[in-house]
Amino acid sequence: MKPFYRVILRNAWLILRRYKFLWFFGFFAALTSNGEEYDILVRNVNTATNIENQVTSLRKFIQDGTLGTAWDSLKNYFTSHVFSSILAIFVSLVVILIIIWLITISQTAIIYTASLHREKKQNGFLDAFIVGNKYFLPIFLLNIIAKIIIYGGLLIFGIPLTIGYVNTGNITWLSVLSIFVLLILILFNMIISFITKYASSYVILKGKRVWDAFRNGWKLFFKNWLISLEMALILFVINFCISFVIIALLAFAGVPFTLVGIYVFYAIILFMGALLATFQFSSWTYLFLDLNENIGISKLVRIFRPKQIKQ
Repeated sequence: MKPFYRVILRNAWLILRRYKFLWFFGFFAALTSNGEEYDILVRNVNTATNIENQVTSLRKFIQDGTLGTAWDSLKNYFTSHVFSSILAIFVSLVVILIIIWLITISQTAIIYTASLHREKKQNGFLDAFIVGNKYFLPIFLLNIIAKIIIYGGLLIFGIPLTIGYVNTGNITWLSVLSIFVLLILILFNMIISFITKYASSYVILKGKRVWDAFRNGWKLFFKNWLISLEMALILFVINFCISFVIIALLAFAGVPFTLVGIYVFYAIILFMGALLATFQFSSWTYLFLDLNENIGISKLVRIFRPKQIKQ
């Protein structure tokens, strides 16, 4: 049987080399996190394991009045500096919205360009930017829906359990809270991430509406969950290995240990992040299109059930 993942990765590499203008979009797309689903696992394990300490500290702050004092200080500052506070909030919101806009259109531009490459078509920076801007709203809404589902679930289960511990001090509340946080921030978060990724491609490449795209993304993931996990693991390993080698080489060369070296170090890291983001979004686009055409069988299935594939 023909190699599956190698074909996807090879085409993603060709896109990275051929469409250098995507590096610009890759820089902003990387701000969503380069490690993909397994990055969610690594980042949130620490959050979930530390939730007991955080809630315990919250209870202490409430009991000794620290939280109330901090809130009063914040209100007094806003009351005394109304104009500067409003200006700071306004400027912050504008900056955040611009960054969100750039991240969203960058993701779309990479997905769109990768799909054209698969069809042996070409486009340029302006075309990619226009398409990215065209689909900004639906892709933004998809990401908002994903965050609402994840953090909404966290709040629904987390707030009552936190209140229960704060009011009673019973450690059982903390134990149950840790389990729910672990499930929502890791397992549930990873599943929603896969679904959102496929749903975005449905919007951009298949012209689906937001809710239909989300529903189709769920169906595609449910049907191909093992392939999705394998792809995420492959990309995580590639990301980890390249990052480790680059950081190790820079450290060995002594780059991060001078003031100029620190700037060079971070510039290289940002550049590599842009390349990796472009590569990963291109890989996921190819995978999405293959799965829609029923192309692709899990590596584990190919290893352990080769006779079933031949049939």
